[in-house]
Amino acid sequence: MAKRYAVAGLLASAVSGLLLAGGCGPSTELTGTPIPNALPETRVTGRPPDVIEAGFIVQFYWTGFDPDGRIEKFQWKISNNGVNGISVQDTLTHDPATGMVLNPWFETTVTDSVFFVSADLPNFPGDPEGVNRSFQTHTFWVRAVDNRGGVDPTPAHISFTSTTLLPVVTISGPARIRGQDTSRGLPQSPTIRYQGADPDFITGLPTKVRFLWKRAYLQNGSGYLQQKTVFDRDVDYFIPWDDPDWSDWVPFPRDEAARSRTYPPQTRWDTDFPTPIAIHYLFAIQVQDTAGAVSIGRGYGQQVANIFIDVMSPRLSLSETYLGRFAGGGVNNFRTFDVAAGQPIAFNWSASADEYAGTITGYRYGWNITNVDDVSDPGWALTEGISAQHRRTPVTSFTAGVHRLTVQARDNSDQISRWEFTFNVVPVPDPAGQLPLLLVDDVYDRNSNNWLSNPASGPTVGLDNDQYRDLFWLDALSGSGGVFGWNPELHTIDTTDDDITYRMIVDYRNLVWIARYSAGTTSAIGAVFRPGGQPGAFDIDKYIWLTPYQRNVGNLLMAGSKILTSFLTEADHETPIVFESREVPDRGGFVARGSSFVRRSFGEQTNPDGTVDRIGLSRYAYATMGISLLDMMSPAGSFFEFNSSFQVSARRRAPCAGLKGIKIDPDFKTRYMPSGGIFADAIYTEPTIGWTDEVPDNGYLLGGVNYIWGNDEFYNADVIARNTPWSNQRCQDPQGGGEINCVEPMFRTIARYNWIYDRRRLANPDDTWPAGYYTLAQLNTICGANALNAELTSVRTNDRVTGYINWKTAPNKPSQVGDVVLGFDPYRFNHVEMRNVIRWVLGRHFGEDMNP
Repeated sequence: MAKRYAVAGLLASAVSGLLLAGGCGPSTELTGTPIPNALPETRVTGRPPDVIEAGFIVQFYWTGFDPDGRIEKFQWKISNNGVNGISVQDTLTHDPATGMVLNPWFETTVTDSVFFVSADLPNFPGDPEGVNRSFQTHTFWVRAVDNRGGVDPTPAHISFTSTTLLPVVTISGPARIRGQDTSRGLPQSPTIRYQGADPDFITGLPTKVRFLWKRAYLQNGSGYLQQKTVFDRDVDYFIPWDDPDWSDWVPFPRDEAARSRTYPPQTRWDTDFPTPIAIHYLFAIQVQDTAGAVSIGRGYGQQVANIFIDVMSPRLSLSETYLGRFAGGGVNNFRTFDVAAGQPIAFNWSASADEYAGTITGYRYGWNITNVDDVSDPGWALTEGISAQHRRTPVTSFTAGVHRLTVQARDNSDQISRWEFTFNVVPVPDPAGQLPLLLVDDVYDRNSNNWLSNPASGPTVGLDNDQYRDLFWLDALSGSGGVFGWNPELHTIDTTDDDITYRMIVDYRNLVWIARYSAGTTSAIGAVFRPGGQPGAFDIDKYIWLTPYQRNVGNLLMAGSKILTSFLTEADHETPIVFESREVPDRGGFVARGSSFVRRSFGEQTNPDGTVDRIGLSRYAYATMGISLLDMMSPAGSFFEFNSSFQVSARRRAPCAGLKGIKIDPDFKTRYMPSGGIFADAIYTEPTIGWTDEVPDNGYLLGGVNYIWGNDEFYNADVIARNTPWSNQRCQDPQGGGEINCVEPMFRTIARYNWIYDRRRLANPDDTWPAGYYTLAQLNTICGANALNAELTSVRTNDRVTGYINWKTAPNKPSQVGDVVLGFDPYRFNHVEMRNVIRWVLGRHFGEDMNP
């Protein structure tokens, strides 16, 4: 830096020289006395508001003044003063004895800065008990440097005390070791998770962490620590802060998933004792914050874990759409199933080692493995891995034999969990060797008293009790005109007494399944076939083995009120139920109705391979029974009319909309009974059951009659104009005639309102009923506001398909004839005529031999 000099004497000498020399040039030599540099001054202009209890993040402001130049920069330092305040040693930059740098100066050109300072002395004086603060006294020094290198000889300084709340840390997992009073087991390669916090730092997290892992020797050498009470008596022996086994300080992970410590495989047994004993270990953790303060907790089960090495394995959870869910650890997990030929089998699974903070390192599976301990066994489908393909099987089916699926998971401690499933494929016998008929009585009617007999005939009894119903079916299926070879004692299953399986039915050419809707599990349909779970839980379907029976084995006559609805109870529905619907309002197809939700559609499900299926298309009623729409006359329960806040039973009431009779579909009669005479064209309720309409004048009354039959089903008809796209399913004609509708109507409905309307006009063609008998308001009350057509000549449920032949499964079955569905209880209708209907189905249609 150039010096500055005074110039007054120099100019006077130059003028005198010019006068004497007469034309000689001036001297170029500079002479004179330099002016000394005035040193700068420094002042602190801003400091923490409370220097007695400052934080560990402090900000200072300063300024400088130079009387004969300008400030070039500043130098600063912060000293640690200890517990006794500032000392001479704290002010020194170098140790005069050794020359070692004590408190170096740092340069800056700015006039303010934020500093992070230490606060690592425990127990800030004056804090009440329970307040964990650390502290440190410091002095901030700053001095200005001018443009000639001059340094302020009296630096400005401020002394202050930094404080910080201590950081905290706890063991967060596995849960089995947290908060325990005794030692707990972990696998051979133990993993321990932790969480930390720094309450007065901007990130809320500590900055460093260290760990201690050691054997938990007792002081007397007799064994190992196993109890909290022993630990608490001598914490400093078990976990001293200066233990050389503490790890180095390492950065505290910002990613929560990374806050764990895994140790290599540990020794399980100590063989230095006369009898080997289990080794117990201690794990401890400590954190440090930005100010250097450290956590002080050494709580048993909190910052310290007392563990021993145990044999532990992952929890392996498996699911198969139709067979159910399974879960457990270890290698001794076995299940055996009977499955139908062609039954799809598709397992998926996952495993968890969270119980002991382990990680899953690999999965594998295979079919018919000879040696599960041989990693090279050819039965393994693939090598061990964790991809999506390692966690599911492709859809698999078998035609015969016994097959075994093995699934296993391995963790980072090399522990294995394994499940083995054995599948016995039920063989389909040759039709010539099959028995003729099995009756499945799936109606729980032991104590039913809803259909009371006429009190005028004596004491009332419940005619829907099974002692009366069984007599009807016995009469229909046996005796003269009955099924040849059918023995009711041997060939009947009452599902209220017995479980029913696929193996029980494959030996029969024909199956008659009678049922009535049950909200619980008193029917086999409800217990064995009905999906379960809450809205959206579509992954717990049950396999309906009636499907392979219908496709490959024999013929099915299924009959009963609400019969196909029984297969659908994921939730209550809006009607009509449209299986093809894509409507998916909130909650995956559910809409709010009062305090509950009802189903508008079945929603969709995403398969493991990413494809998306409409669930309605896989439901039994659509997939196997061929219908596209399902509705009921006046259903009991929470079935709501589409887009309405009213239940269907209120919009079309049973006394008007209920089923009073059935009539043969004209096309069906032309095709199958052109000459008639097999059974009547119209069949009405059995007089002893529907006796109220047989009482004089009651048959003309809508109101005041206890007509309870509203659950009978009708199919492929939208009687309220739901305006949802649908179409009739098309099937292959087994006779080679191309495509036909899967549903061939057999019976159509005669609603009670129409039965009364027709009876009155038959008796008196001039009768104006209901005009002159009921006002429109009365009809809306009695029949429901959406029950009648505009002309009041018919109820909307009249002339709908309630019985049909289903051709969907016919092409592949041995008989190649369609199954039959009757959406009503045959027992409730004229017994003689319904017996003829049942015998026609079994003998003429199914082709079974009948008794002479």
